Amino acid sequence: MYLFLLLEYMGRRESLSVENKKTIINMHNDGKNQREISILIGCHKCTVSRVIKQHKESDYLMGHKSGAGRPKITSQRDDRVIGRIVRKHRFTTLTDYISDAEHVGIKISRATMQRRLSDMGYKNRVPYKKPLVNAKQRKKRLDWCKTHMQHEVNYWENIIFSDESQFCIPIGEHGKVWRRKCEELSPLCTKKVVKHPGNVMVWGCMSSKGLGHLIFIDGKVNSAEYQRILTEGLLPTIEDTFMRQHCIFQHDLAPAHASKSSKIWLANQQLDVLPWPANSPDLNPIENVWRDIKFAIRSAAYLPRTKEELKNVIKATWEKFKVKDCRKLIHSMPGRCKTVIKMKGYPTKY
Repeated sequence: MYLFLLLEYMGRRESLSVENKKTIINMHNDGKNQREISILIGCHKCTVSRVIKQHKESDYLMGHKSGAGRPKITSQRDDRVIGRIVRKHRFTTLTDYISDAEHVGIKISRATMQRRLSDMGYKNRVPYKKPLVNAKQRKKRLDWCKTHMQHEVNYWENIIFSDESQFCIPIGEHGKVWRRKCEELSPLCTKKVVKHPGNVMVWGCMSSKGLGHLIFIDGKVNSAEYQRILTEGLLPTIEDTFMRQHCIFQHDLAPAHASKSSKIWLANQQLDVLPWPANSPDLNPIENVWRDIKFAIRSAAYLPRTKEELKNVIKATWEKFKVKDCRKLIHSMPGRCKTVIKMKGYPTKY
């Protein structure tokens, strides 16, 4: 009796899709009785009977009726007002949206507000972290991309991209934990926190010919230290990969890079430097290499616990990076420029 009432309730509440109705008709044509079909589909026998009758009378299977069910409590005007509230305040809570709607005369429950936002395509997600770009920087990014978007792939293949990055020793597990009520303070279920975890700073460069030399940095990077890094990392890379062919060097606008002595050093080496807009990590393909290395560190079977172990993992991952992957990243430069222009100078997905 309970199973009958449950199936009757399901039959009344849930509307069968057109695909399920076609399956019922096919089973009926294959000789199965209505009881067998109802068990296989998971609906009441009366529902199977109605579908077969509907097919015999009209030879047409209709889905959920338009307008069936309880009418919406909000009008089209209310939905437009809610949409304006959401677009105006993105970083807020569902409770605040309900409060703002009540101020303009729209009484709405939490569940209904959530459904309206879902109908509009809004989902509550963790925002991406992107650098702050002011109006002046946006203009320079746009001008740079419009100028360099016209270059052929051969132009980008002659550029050596460089950057520094910092890697930290991973401490403990990340995310949520499955535990019982009495295990709140168990060492197996707590997240370990260290005030000053060990970290390693590196400098690297890449081109369409592959990754260059990787240099580990101790301490802060001033002009003298940066010139030492270029001497040990950039010059050997140019000699090994470009073999005295013409190439262009890229670096960002960090103080050590843009200092007067560093500019003189680059000029003495007869190196052409690519002009670079500020706050533009999305235009530098080597950022994707740093991301892959950090992912490899987190996903390693054995997490590094010391600086030396961390350096070994970084170096091993760097050496495994394939030339074809570097070439693919370099060839993405025209697409990066187009995306920046499309975003009107704001940060992109890269």
